[in-house]
Formats: sequence, structure tokens, C-alpha cells
Amino acid sequence: MNNFNRHNHADQDPIEVTFWYILVDAKQQGPVYFSRLRQMAHQGKLSHDDKVRKGTAGEWVRAGDIEDLPFPNVAEVEAMAAQQTAVEQKPVVRQPKQPGFLAKLVSSIRDRLEGLRDGVLQLCSDRLGSARSVVSWIAFVGVFGSLTVVLAKYIPLDDLFAGDPIKTYTVVWNELKEKRNSKATAAEWAAFVGKSRRAVLPIVARLERTANCDDRVSQQLLWAGRDYLLKMLDDAHDQVSPSEEYFEQEFRRAIWLTQGKNLSGRGGFVRHQPRSFFLSDTMTGIFGIAFVIVDVGIVVWFLQGRRNATNTA
Repeated sequence: MNNFNRHNHADQDPIEVTFWYILVDAKQQGPVYFSRLRQMAHQGKLSHDDKVRKGTAGEWVRAGDIEDLPFPNVAEVEAMAAQQTAVEQKPVVRQPKQPGFLAKLVSSIRDRLEGLRDGVLQLCSDRLGSARSVVSWIAFVGVFGSLTVVLAKYIPLDDLFAGDPIKTYTVVWNELKEKRNSKATAAEWAAFVGKSRRAVLPIVARLERTANCDDRVSQQLLWAGRDYLLKMLDDAHDQVSPSEEYFEQEFRRAIWLTQGKNLSGRGGFVRHQPRSFFLSDTMTGIFGIAFVIVDVGIVVWFLQGRRNATNTA
């Protein structure tokens, strides 16, 4: 064995001033420091049978004959190889790609269309239930629309906000006399006139539709409010005006009629009351009640049919 066998080269080259060469597959590699040889031997990149030499003039020797090279044992080599293989073969877990805005929109539209299709198929699966539903809705809309037209024609919305004529006239007349006696300013009088007109005009509009020869109280109240009360708001500011005198006369006659007296204030006559604007026509009331009954019956029939269809499904 040559002089290199089993020598401690770390003692010979403590600062690694000498280069080493490696012979692998008849090809020379290097130069490298001895620390690099140790690293290659530890990592398994340099085998026992590989040839190495010191410097350019040294002899080629087996790497396994050099004492300071830390070759791993067989078990360590196999463990390192297995670990390297496991790292290389470890599956890469890819995160699922999040759908974009357009994909979400298309998916949402598709889901809605499928839900609509399922609903139509379910509805058509029961022909009787479908026919019942369609007819019920048509009848419901027709009856509700007819009832709305009738009520709007015979019971205008303005009438719902109109107060009692006798009470309203009394309040306005008493307040007029109070303002006149207290010498109200022009601003106070203007505010009073505006408020009074807003209260009287709906009553006059209602009485113009309902007053007739058969309803003498409403007729007297119409004349008192339309012909005299609205006028005396303008000409009775300082003193009693002719409009106020005529209003008092017509208003008193309306009061007498409600008390069972005649237009002269004599008793013994039939008591009159102003006709209710809710039932100004008997037939209107009858038709209104009939519409409500039919409407309720159709709704009950519709709900009963839907409940039966649900229980069957």
C-alpha cells in the first residue's frame, strides 16, 4: 500500500493550502479543497472506489483509503436515498381555482332557470290544480277591480275626509264670531279663512252629489254652506253681513228639520236626517256586499285548492 494509506491528511493540511483532484468515469474534476472532499463523501456524492489525488503530482488512490473522509454507512445511505425519493414523489396539493364573477353569474342564472323549470313542471303535473289557480286569480282580480271601481265611483276619497256638516258649520261660525269680536289681525283672519275653507269645501262637494228633493236636510245644508258660509268668510270680517244672515236662516232650517220641525220651526213633523254618503243608493250597497261575499268565497276556494294540491304532492 502506498504512503497515502491510512494517513491523517487533516494534520498534513490544516489550512487546506493543497488542492485535490477527483477521477470520475475517467474524467478529472477539480481542483477542490479537502473540506469539499469531506462534504462530498458525507453527502454520498463521492464513493469509496472513486480515485482522488493530492495536487497535480500526487498518485491516484481510492477515496475509501483516506482516513479523514466521513463516508456514511449503508443504512445511512439508504435512509438518505429514501428521504430524497419521498420528497421528489410528494404530491403537490393544488388549491382549487376560485370561479370568477362571470362564472358565478352564469351559475346563478342557470340555477334560477332550473328552479323555474321545476316549478312549471310541478304546476303542470296537476292539471286540475293549475286550472283552479289560474281561474281563481282571474276571478280574484276581476272581482277586486270591479269592487274598487264601484267604491271609487260612489264613495269618492274626498268624502272619506269630509266631516259632519252640522258640527263643522257650527264650529266655523262660532270661530268667525270670536275672531270678529276680538278684532283679529289680517294674518290671523287669513289663517282662519284658509283652515275653514279646507274643512267646508269637501262637505260642499259631497252634498252637491247627494242633496236632492228627497233629502231636504242635505239640500238646506248645501245652500247654507255653498251659497253663504264660504261668502261670509270674506265679507263678515268687521260686521254681520247679508251672507251671514242668509246662512243663519238656511242653517237654522236644516237644524229644525233634524228636530222634526218644518221650515218655519213648527213641530209635529217627521224627523229628517241627512242621508249617509256611504249608502247614497240602495243598489250600490247591495252590490257592494255581494261583491265582498263573492270575493271572500273565491279566495277561500283558491286557498283550499292550493292546500289540497300541497297535501297531494
